Amino acid sequence: MLAERDQIRAQLEELRGSRPRLRAYVRQGNGQPQALEVRPQPASARPGGGEPFEITDEDGRLSRELTARQRKGEYIARFDDPVAYKRQKQAIAKGVQMLAASNRKNLAPVFARVGLSDQVSEQLQAHVSKINDAAMQAEAALMQLETARVDYDSRVQSLLSPADYVLYKQYEAAGPARQQFERLERFAWQEGRTMVGGERGSLVAIIREAEAYPKESYLGPYDGLPVVAVGKENVLRNAKHQLAEVDEGANRAVRLAAERGLSKRSIGLLRDYYARDIQKRSDEIQWIQDPKTEEGLRAGALKRAREGEEKLRGTFPAKSE
Repeated sequence: MLAERDQIRAQLEELRGSRPRLRAYVRQGNGQPQALEVRPQPASARPGGGEPFEITDEDGRLSRELTARQRKGEYIARFDDPVAYKRQKQAIAKGVQMLAASNRKNLAPVFARVGLSDQVSEQLQAHVSKINDAAMQAEAALMQLETARVDYDSRVQSLLSPADYVLYKQYEAAGPARQQFERLERFAWQEGRTMVGGERGSLVAIIREAEAYPKESYLGPYDGLPVVAVGKENVLRNAKHQLAEVDEGANRAVRLAAERGLSKRSIGLLRDYYARDIQKRSDEIQWIQDPKTEEGLRAGALKRAREGEEKLRGTFPAKSE
């Protein structure tokens, strides 16, 4: 079984990484296909490896437009190109088919052995195929994200001097601290409190040094990857982890502010802001842990489902006999 999976993995790598030349077809205005040489496509589009995908007139127009914009300096993400998107979509579909055969061979006997019916077994196998598909799509999206980040950093380095590049990286690294400071400013405004103007830069530096914020930042060019939490236990674990990060960082920030001689007003503002933030996070954790929360969510979901069914019946009334 492991050897078979290794073989399938190698075939999937070939699907993603191959670069053969082949012909695709562009449908002209008269509906007749005309063979055109296009960029390399995956192994799944080779003869015997699946039908070649078709490129429409609009695909060709957009691809040419993107190429022209790229030559002028605009960054074009991999799947902005409709040809690349279709190529990837075809490769994923081929990979899911390959894995489905393996799933059927390996899982069907296991499910039969534990007493599951053929119908349930097929449903579970189809579910695994959906997981395979989602995993491959996620991999493709992450590849596009990381490629865009690497390309961005390469271009920034080419445009800036070494000293300016270091300054820019420092600016990016301070992003989470600046965002946290903006929340601190909003808190001060909501509470009717004024900030010491000359200490704004010091507060940002302290928040950054103390890392008084959740570390799971993923939107920027130098951030990490998204962290997704689904299910009560995973969401709860993630919430507790973030609470611990903020709690520890807040204590460090208040201590640093005192050590560096910031005003009592700024120290008090920091302390009160983080006390409220920590309390809100603690309340959220208690809400997640409360059994009544899950019951309420289920009841709400059932209610919405019933309301949806009633709307459908109202929109499509049953035909009278």
